Amino acid sequence: MFKINAYPINNPGNSVIGLCSIVVNDSLKMDSIRVIKSDKAARGFFLAMPAYKTSKRNSADKEVYKSLFHSTDRSFTEELENAVSTALETGESVEISRDTAENIGIKVDPVKSDNMKDNGIKAKVTVFISSGTDDNKVKMVIDSFSIKEYAQKDNEKKLFISAPSRKTSDGEYKNVCYPLTADFRENFYGRIFTEYHTQIDKLAKNDYEKTVLNRIEKDGLNI
Repeated sequence: MFKINAYPINNPGNSVIGLCSIVVNDSLKMDSIRVIKSDKAARGFFLAMPAYKTSKRNSADKEVYKSLFHSTDRSFTEELENAVSTALETGESVEISRDTAENIGIKVDPVKSDNMKDNGIKAKVTVFISSGTDDNKVKMVIDSFSIKEYAQKDNEKKLFISAPSRKTSDGEYKNVCYPLTADFRENFYGRIFTEYHTQIDKLAKNDYEKTVLNRIEKDGLNI
């Protein structure tokens, strides 16, 4: 189930006419979505997901931004825009697929790098929100969670999960996608850490096997 909340912004001359949020299964919230006025859009607006600036530039030599989360299904995008339009008009929450819980899947990709520019990132986490029906179609992707590492006072290193965030006007950072309940947070983050350790074990096994095979090839060892 998706719950859409939106409220209008009355600021003449500003293209931002509203802000909205999406809550999945009453457990996971995506926030800070801007409603941008556009005469080219069918409903007179489009949704701009919070984004961050990448190091890439496009063919026009302009900076490239990447959304922290986004819809992957056109029909769902239309449902989402319809819900936002209704929420802006009524001031009330609008639910999509209200009788069906969505599936929340995860993929963890460990990062092999000691580069300081990686800010201690040990793995990148992708979250897939898919239909709870038989087709299990992916509706949204959140590809900006990560696992990071920091050193405690005793220099012991500890892992933590970094949620998608944006920089506010006062220079602080605000999470824009996060668990709403303690139970869901414990389960969700627990799944991420479990998958991370599973992938790390696979990489270690693969590296060991490559080392053994290289040694056999080099020294002609028998096994």
